[in-house]
Amino acid sequence: MTKVIHHLDGNPRNNDLKNLRIMEQPTNRRTVELWEEGVHLIPAHMQQSVSNYINTGHPIGGFLTAIMSNDLLMTHGTADEKNLAALPNWLAFIYNHAPSPCHGSREKVKTWIERGGLRGKVNDD
Repeated sequence: MTKVIHHLDGNPRNNDLKNLRIMEQPTNRRTVELWEEGVHLIPAHMQQSVSNYINTGHPIGGFLTAIMSNDLLMTHGTADEKNLAALPNWLAFIYNHAPSPCHGSREKVKTWIERGGLRGKVNDD
C-alpha cells in the first residue's frame, strides 16, 4: 500500500491544499517507475534528501527549501557546484516528477513538511 494525493473536486489541476487529501491505495508500479525515471535528473548526493522530503515531509536545508519554494535568487546563492550545474535538470525534475503541492512557495513547502509528505503524519490520538 502507498499513500497518494486525491483531488476532492476531481480536478487534477486544482492543487489548492484544501482540495487535496492523502489516501491509501495499492502501490502503483507506474508511479514508482516515474519516480525512478525522474530521480536520475538530480545530483546523486541530493536524491535521498529529496526522497525523504517528498515521501515523509522530512525538513530540508537551504538549497532544497529555496528550489522547492521557487526562490531563484536563494537557489542560486545556496547551490553547490553540482547543483548549480544541474539547475535545468532540477527544474525538469520538479515540473515533471515532484507532486505539485510540495513545491512552488515557502508556504507550500512548510505545509508539505507539516503534513508529513505523501505518507502523512501518524496521529498518536
